[in-house]
Amino acid sequence: MRCRPYTFSVQLVRIYLILVTLVFFTSCGEDRTYEYEEKTEQSHWIQELMTDKYLWADSVRDLEWKEYFASPTDFIKKVSKYSSVTDKWSYCSIDTLEQDYHERGMFSHVNSYGLDLTLMTDPTGETTKQFGRILTIYPGSPASETSLCRGDFIALIDGEKVTSKTLQNLKKGREHTLVVNHLDVNYDDNSLFWQSTDTVNLAASRQVNDQPVWCSQMIRRDIAYIMCSNMTGSLVTDAVSSLMANNPKVLVFDLRLCNQGTIETANDIASMISPETGVFAQTLFNSARSAENHTYNVTKGHDGLTLCFITGPYTQGAAEWLVHGLKKLNAGDRVKVYGTKSMGQNIWLEECPSPYPFTVHLASAYVADCDGDYDYASGIIPDEVIDEFSFVQLYDYGNTDEVVLNHILSNYY
Repeated sequence: MRCRPYTFSVQLVRIYLILVTLVFFTSCGEDRTYEYEEKTEQSHWIQELMTDKYLWADSVRDLEWKEYFASPTDFIKKVSKYSSVTDKWSYCSIDTLEQDYHERGMFSHVNSYGLDLTLMTDPTGETTKQFGRILTIYPGSPASETSLCRGDFIALIDGEKVTSKTLQNLKKGREHTLVVNHLDVNYDDNSLFWQSTDTVNLAASRQVNDQPVWCSQMIRRDIAYIMCSNMTGSLVTDAVSSLMANNPKVLVFDLRLCNQGTIETANDIASMISPETGVFAQTLFNSARSAENHTYNVTKGHDGLTLCFITGPYTQGAAEWLVHGLKKLNAGDRVKVYGTKSMGQNIWLEECPSPYPFTVHLASAYVADCDGDYDYASGIIPDEVIDEFSFVQLYDYGNTDEVVLNHILSNYY
C-alpha cells in the first residue's frame, strides 16, 4: 500500500514545530534551522505516517524537540508510548542482512549455529551443575551437520562449564568443541541417569535459510501431520493441499516454530482445511480508515475433518490468526489446540516503504474472528496444555514418539 498524501492539519503541525525550534536555535546566536530540519526529517515523516496509518492514530502527539533526533525504531517507541495499548510490534527494518526480525530464542537466520537452547540444572538431581538443553536443531545449519539431537544436554563448551554467560557463545561465532550428555530413565524407580557422553565439533556460525515446511506426512492411515515455520507463499499451501488430497480425518498442524506469515496465506490455508464455511477473519483499521476493513472468507468446508493445532511460545502472527479464526468459526471439538500458550500477536503489520534507507512495519489493524473478537493479545491458551520441555525425551518434530504429537495420536487410536 502507498501512503496517503499528508493532510493540511499535519502540515500545520510540522510548520509549528519548525517555528518553535527556530526560536530555540536562533536564540543561541546562530541560525541552525536547516541543520535541525535535516537531522529530524525522518522522524517527522514517521510521525505523519503514524498520524494516518497507525492503528492507535488518535494517540499520536507532538514530542519534545530533542526526541525527534532518535533513531527510527526508537522514535516509533517514543510516539507509541502514549497509546492505551502497548505496541510490541511496530518497528523499522534497516538492514535485514545484519539483523533478523524473526529470531526464535538463540536462533537467528542471519548468523547462527542453528541451535535453540535453554539453561537448566542437572535433571538427575545428583549435582547443581548447569547444562544447555537443545530444544531445536535447524536443518541446513552447522548443528544439523553434527550428531547433536533435540533433547541433548551440553555439559562443556570448549572445556568450560555451562553458565548463562558461556551459553551465549553458542549464539554465533567461531567453531566450538562440545561435551554432550545423553539422558535416560530407569523405569524400575523412574530415576534419571546419564546414559552416555560424546564430544562434538561444531563448525563456525553462518547464515541459515529456514525452510518453511519442516515435515509433511501421513501418519497411521487417516491422520495427516504438517509442521511449518512460516506462512508465506506457495510452499506451505502446496504442502497442505497435497496432504488434503489424501482425505485425512484428522489434520495435526504443528505451529510451534511459526512466527511469521501473511494473512492472505493464512486465509488460503483456512479455505483448504476448515470443516465449516463462513467468515474466517477480519482486519479492523482505525476509525479514519474503517472503509478499508476487510473480511476473509472460507468458501469450501471439509465436513468430517478434525483440526489439531500445536502451539508454543514462538507461535505468532499468521499462525495465531489461523488458530483463532478457525476456533471461532468451527463449533465444538472440530478444532482443538495442544501445547503451550502462543505469543499473542492480534494485530496486522502494514509494510510502509519510505524515502529513507528503512522500511516501517506499522501496527495498522486488529485481526479479529467472525464475531469481531481480537481478545488474544496475551496469547492463545491451548485446550490441553502440554509442556514438552518437562519430559525426559525430546524427539524430532514429526516423530510419532514426540511428546505432543504422541499425546494427540493417543486420542484417536
